[in-house]
Amino acid sequence: MRNPKTYPLICLLALAALLAGCGPRSPQVYQDPAFTFEIPAGWRLMSDLWPNYTPGRDYYRLGVTEIVMITTARKQGEFGVYFAVASAPMPPDTSLEDLFHQAYAPILDEITDQSEATVELAGLTGYEMRYRRPWGEPWWWFQDLWLEKDGTVYLLSFHGLTQESFQEGSAGILQSFTFP
Repeated sequence: MRNPKTYPLICLLALAALLAGCGPRSPQVYQDPAFTFEIPAGWRLMSDLWPNYTPGRDYYRLGVTEIVMITTARKQGEFGVYFAVASAPMPPDTSLEDLFHQAYAPILDEITDQSEATVELAGLTGYEMRYRRPWGEPWWWFQDLWLEKDGTVYLLSFHGLTQESFQEGSAGILQSFTFP
């Protein structure tokens, strides 16, 4: 027969175990052989949200192949904020600046509110394009950063329904982004 005096102790131990699991967690790190970045709390891999999701497609017709995408969306079909890394081999005799402009040339009639800037990230100098673009029914804001490392072009791209929606998450991701 069970001892009723042990019930409070068992309840206390169960509560302690539950609370231990709710404490602060260390950030999840996405690791690729070419780069790493921290996945912010509340973000998840697209492959966790969509079981049949696979990267490897041309990222928004910009001529780079998607490696990974993460999102704040909690369920399929929900709007959220997205971050992707895509890459392509750097064509010989082409500068990063030329490739950057060539990527957007075919879609210039589809985008609005674009602005360009030079950026410094992970010890590299690159180019940034901010713009609005329709994809599906809504118009999305994009922030694309183009970098070149060891003969490979990398596109780091955020998009959401507003620019403000991805500002907080983008700062943390970009601060943690490194090329080993």
